[in-house]
Amino acid sequence: DRHFLNYVDMDLKNNERISEPLRKALVSECCLRRASQLISQDSDLPFYMRFDRGNNDKEIERLLKKSIGSYPANRAAIQAHVEWLKEKLDDNNVTTAADREPLEKKLSEVMKAWSESLPEDVEPRLWLVDHLLENGELDKAKPFIEWLRVARQDDPKIRALPWKWQVLDAMRLCRRKSDFVKVPEKLQSIESEWPAWLSKDWLAYLQAAFLLRTGDTQAFEQQRTQICEQQERVRDCPRDACMMLAAAQ
Repeated sequence: DRHFLNYVDMDLKNNERISEPLRKALVSECCLRRASQLISQDSDLPFYMRFDRGNNDKEIERLLKKSIGSYPANRAAIQAHVEWLKEKLDDNNVTTAADREPLEKKLSEVMKAWSESLPEDVEPRLWLVDHLLENGELDKAKPFIEWLRVARQDDPKIRALPWKWQVLDAMRLCRRKSDFVKVPEKLQSIESEWPAWLSKDWLAYLQAAFLLRTGDTQAFEQQRTQICEQQERVRDCPRDACMMLAAAQ
């Protein structure tokens, strides 16, 4: 540790024979390698000794942050930080909100930094979209979704994100009666964004769910009858009941 610190903080820092960008890149690589060594050491520990890793965790995090801070475009350092945080979140001992929330916040910050440092990379933007939508932060997710739309990704999951955003936004509007007037237009937006690979059978159920939410039971019953006639299914059969329940939820 002492030799490593001397080299990074003194030898490299004071070496004027190499350019500053190269010095920063070398610092980044050195810190990444040292962090990787510590991570490897922790993973090799017997199970009963892994509970006493607090000191190493702090040093690993410090090194990974320094690696990325010295050279923000170091993809390997960013990915190492992401994988380390994900591994900690997957730990069976990290179960309470108090334990998980700080780690999830750190992971979100690393993903955001990744998207800014390497804007051509899809992975951090996709993770951020899922994370923000899951936490109901639709407005924050929208710029990432628009970027992914423009990027024209072939992955059906990515191409369906604008539709998913519209569905979640419709759910948000349905929570307050004052926003009910906006929902019919939102349902039209959902239809226009509907993924080509997904059957539109569910759209009629979404429309029925909105009628149920507004308390218009007569229109709801008419819609339910129309669904069963058009889709040739018995009302409240398992498929019909599951689709209606999913739409209402």
